[in-house]
Amino acid sequence: MLGVEPTASKEEIREAYRAELMSAQAQVADAETAKKPSADAISNARSGESQVRKAWQVLSDEYQRERYDESGSPTMSEDFTPDDTGVELVAPSKAIKKSEPTTAKERRAAAMANRPPGLFSKDHPPIPKTWPKGFTPPPPRGRLSAMGIDVLVLLVLLVAQQTIGVWAVEQVYPKETKRLEAVSTQLDQQEKNKSKAENQLDKAKVADDKAAAKADIKTADKEISKLEEKQKKIGNDILPGQLGLTVITLMIALLYLIPFGRRSGQTLGKKMLQIRVVMLTGAPLTMRGALLRYGLPVFIALLLSPILGPVGYVAVLFGVLTWPRNANYQGLHDRLAGTIVVDG
Repeated sequence: MLGVEPTASKEEIREAYRAELMSAQAQVADAETAKKPSADAISNARSGESQVRKAWQVLSDEYQRERYDESGSPTMSEDFTPDDTGVELVAPSKAIKKSEPTTAKERRAAAMANRPPGLFSKDHPPIPKTWPKGFTPPPPRGRLSAMGIDVLVLLVLLVAQQTIGVWAVEQVYPKETKRLEAVSTQLDQQEKNKSKAENQLDKAKVADDKAAAKADIKTADKEISKLEEKQKKIGNDILPGQLGLTVITLMIALLYLIPFGRRSGQTLGKKMLQIRVVMLTGAPLTMRGALLRYGLPVFIALLLSPILGPVGYVAVLFGVLTWPRNANYQGLHDRLAGTIVVDG
């Protein structure tokens, strides 16, 4: 948070705190004096200032300093007064010697107090040191909600497109479609005949009955093989239409994600939750970044969807978007694209 190591001297921590607090206070002032003040922007700026003060409270407290100091030696805290920059250095009034937590309850409480926000937390996580100045990570709950909205919108668009697409294929290939339906019906009937013959074979006690059941199974297998070959041939005849449907599916997903994301860094879900995507340098999202961040995961998920089905499509897409995360709160797609998700 302050950009210094926990074992740094108190003077180094004080200087880092002064710089970070002045920057946070400037952001609050900018938000409050903007032409069109935003309550959310003011709240986020004040939250950033609060996090800086909290970081100072942690590292200026004797007990906390002992936890982070490699030597383990106590570092006495002190009261600070406003210096000539006008920045107030707030610290505990007097250090009180505290012992390390000894009981399981105390250790559990200490761990909970220092635990980062969870996946569904509405609290802002700490700002990574490598982040550009002036940007705050969004609450995990907001980021997850925005992702859920975007996935839901994509599913609605894709279901609608698939419904219209199937109808369009039927119009372009009317004869093939009817033949395919007839073959599918015959195939279902032969599967039922085979299942019935297998049941009869299990129940048969007389040799003649067993022989008849085996003959029926063999006949059904031959018919099933013929129908599957016929089904495959018809499928090859309408393959261009199916490929066109797949390309349209990909284009719909990319047209929803990339133009909106490229222009403002916000898809519909991110706009509703007031978060956006920028490059790791703080610059606006580039076309290359948008293609890698949005296009690549959608393309991979689409390639795997025939194997995994719709549920697998959503699972793969969600996995690529959320895992694994690093210290910059980047998913795999963010790391490939060099992007981060920020508040605002």
